[in-house]
Order: sequence, then structure tokens, then C-alpha cells
Amino acid sequence: MPTSAPSTDHSLSPASLQRAQRLREKRLLTGLVSYGLALAVTIGAWLLGFYGGEVVAVVVALVVPINIGLFALIRSGKNLGFRDPNITLLQLCLASVPVLYAMFHAGEARGAFLVLSLSVTMYGLFSFRTRDFVYFTAFILTGYSTVILLLLWLSPDGLHPRVDSLQWFAVLVAMAQFSSLAGYVNGLRGRLRQGNKALAEGNAALQRALDRIREMAMRDELTGAYNRRYLAEAIALERKRCEREGGGFSFAIVDIDFFKQVNDTYGHLAGDEVLKGVAALLRTELRETDLFGRWGGEEFAVLLVGAELDDACSTMERILSALAAQLFTTADASLHITASAGITAYRSHEDADRTFARADEALYRAKAAGRNRVEVTA
Repeated sequence: MPTSAPSTDHSLSPASLQRAQRLREKRLLTGLVSYGLALAVTIGAWLLGFYGGEVVAVVVALVVPINIGLFALIRSGKNLGFRDPNITLLQLCLASVPVLYAMFHAGEARGAFLVLSLSVTMYGLFSFRTRDFVYFTAFILTGYSTVILLLLWLSPDGLHPRVDSLQWFAVLVAMAQFSSLAGYVNGLRGRLRQGNKALAEGNAALQRALDRIREMAMRDELTGAYNRRYLAEAIALERKRCEREGGGFSFAIVDIDFFKQVNDTYGHLAGDEVLKGVAALLRTELRETDLFGRWGGEEFAVLLVGAELDDACSTMERILSALAAQLFTTADASLHITASAGITAYRSHEDADRTFARADEALYRAKAAGRNRVEVTA
């Protein structure tokens, strides 16, 4: 018997569409179990003497090509041209054909196969719309009526008109109930889809908010550079890596010269533009593996991963030269600024505060020696 699932949206990506097709193939193969159970009823009726073995052979001859054809339809992708890519209605109608054939030959056991044809309907409960049930009901009742008419023509002695009429009407009532239940189930599925969509949108909004909060927690709001806390954590991780794998790193503190004068002379908005400009220059001049952040006030700290002191010194001198050559344009003025830098190298197994303190000592010497220069504390 067929298996079914809610229709797949045709807007799926190629990869998702392929996964959906593979799932339909698996469902179709799983449905062979249901066909096997129906075949067991067919064989049982044969063993009880309701018909000969040729009826079983024909049922098998019908089941095999039906399933091969359905599998080929899905494997070729032609099922995607249907409103329901699961082709549930087609599967149910084709599954009913062997049952109707056996019903025709079953004599007084027709009722058993009528029940079996109704059981097929259960597979449509979770994917059929009301009109699908109307189509399938028409198919089943037409098939049953055809069986009765053929028997009336070929073997009228085996008919019980009142019983068969009642059974025909019972099928109609049962299908109406199935249709009503399917409408209710589809309504629940629709509300569930809407709820899931709203939940997914809420989760996405929450994730964006969390990402924003996480970004704010590690970034300086003005310059976009990392903040001191994040940079200190990154340095702690780099220390652990160095202890585990060997190697080292250099650490520098850059301080803008006479920054207070910029604020006093041109205003804090101009000072903010200078801070943002220095951050942009550091972002441009440093390697992707290096990290920098706003250390506090007008100070920036730089983590030069894997850099020896000589290389770190050359890098910082290049940055200070580029900074001195840059013209900072604000709303009220255009000005040049300079900066001083203190550099040190991490010593194995030392506390990070000692590394910071040595860089700060080197910065102090750079300030005392006339500014716009780099000093090193080994």
C-alpha cells in the first residue's frame, strides 16, 4: 500500500529537493510491507477456497508493475510536475485496482476486500485535501459499482442486492467521515505550519539579537575594534597555545599623542573621528592573524601573533609612519596626528599582566623620549 506525507514546497533548494525525492523513494519501498499484508489477505481467501490460485497470480502481476512504475516516476522527477509531489492520490487509486480485482472474484467474501479498500484510504488522511477525498471516493465507488455490474451481468446468482447496496452506501458514509477527519487534520497541520513558521521567525530574531549582543560584548561601540576584555581573553588563549605548541607573540600598546589637545581644541566629535580613523588604519595595516582593540581612552593594544620583537617593531614603525602621514578631516578642521608605541614579547609561563606592564613601560619611555616613536622592552 502507498505511504504519504505532506506535500513538499516546490521552492526547495536543489539539495533539499533531492533529499525529499530520496525520502519519497524510501517511503514507496516501505509501502511494500502494506502491499504484502494485502497480499496475505488475498492468499488467505484463496486458501479458504473463495477463488483459484490464478487470482493471486493476477494480483501479484498487477502489484509489481504498479510499484515499478511509481518508483520510476519518482526517480525520474516527473512526480514534481504534480500538485502533490508525493502523488498520494495516484498511489491510492492504483493500489485499489488489485483489491477491486480480488473483490470481483471473492464471491461472498467481497466485504473483506471492501474493508481492505477502505483501509487504503487511511494513507491519505495526512496529505489529502477534501477534494482529493471526493476524487478517491468517486474512484472507489465507481470501482465497486463496476464490480457489482459485472457480477450482475456475468454471475447474478452470487449477488445479494440489498447487502451490496447497503455496503455501497456504507462506503459513501465512511469516505465522508474520512473526508471530514482529513479536513480537521489538515487544519491542524496548517495551524502547526503557521506556528512553526512564527516560531522559526522568532528564533531567527532572537538569534540576531543574541549575535548583536555578543558583538556588542566584544566590540568597542565607537571604533568597531575589539574591546579590552575581549582582547585580554584572546591573549590568554594565545598564551595557552604558545605553552602547548611552542612559539610566542608580541604585544604593543599604541597611544595617540596629545589627544587631549585635539578634544580641547576641536571638540570631542573631532576626537571621536580621530579614534575611528586610527582604528581603520590599524585594521588596514595589520595582518589578518593579528588582533587589535581599544585598550582605553586614546590607547589601542595590538596582539601580533607569532611575531618576534624585531618584526613587531618594524610593523609598528610602519603603522606610526602611515598614521603621521594621514590627514584627518573633521567637520571643523583637517589635522595630522602622531602616536607612540611600546612593544614587548611574551615570556614563557609569565602572567599576562606582566606582559602588559612591560609594554606599558616601553610606551612610557616612548612618550618621554619625544613621542611619535616605538620603544621596546625585551
